[in-house]
Amino acid sequence: MERQMPGSTPPIPYMKPDQFMAWEPGDDRFYELLDGQATVRPFNSSAHGIIAVNLCTAFQGVRHLVEMRGVMEARGPLPIPGRDSVRFPDLMIRTGIVNKGDAGSPAVAIEVLSAEDGADAMAARRQDYALCGVEQVIEVSQERACVWIYRVDGPDQWRARVVAGLDAQFILEGFGLTVRLADIYENVLDGNIMDAPADA
Repeated sequence: MERQMPGSTPPIPYMKPDQFMAWEPGDDRFYELLDGQATVRPFNSSAHGIIAVNLCTAFQGVRHLVEMRGVMEARGPLPIPGRDSVRFPDLMIRTGIVNKGDAGSPAVAIEVLSAEDGADAMAARRQDYALCGVEQVIEVSQERACVWIYRVDGPDQWRARVVAGLDAQFILEGFGLTVRLADIYENVLDGNIMDAPADA
């Protein structure tokens, strides 16, 4: 029997998604479930919060959302099929909701990137989203006006493009919405924008 030192934090047990959703961590940290293990997500910065609100405002213009029986949700749980994992995208658009309480189908996941979100971690996140049927993933930088837009382009493949600069904009494919980066970064950036990374 493993002995626990006085005052130490007890280990978090392996959990299934339903157990995780009922779990009370007892602290103010935010967790996701990855392969049965509760994993701490970074604390949100003030810029993260402002960008998330700006994105909600910008995406309110999705004119086809009602026809597609869709909703937008913030930090809603997304169980990953075939894995003991639950992700929480910053924002998500679900479509195909017929009745109140229906989960619908996740179509677009939006992430405001943190410093801790490395390339490997985001690739794993996109892979999980694809398993759920997500067709588009939008990743938004906090530090400069730069947005990475990924769209499923075959099994385990994504077609990616980068939009950079406060004067730039992109179209959310399939939803008839043009999003301006100036709106996303309102009250966040002062216009001194770096170039997008060459390997993006």
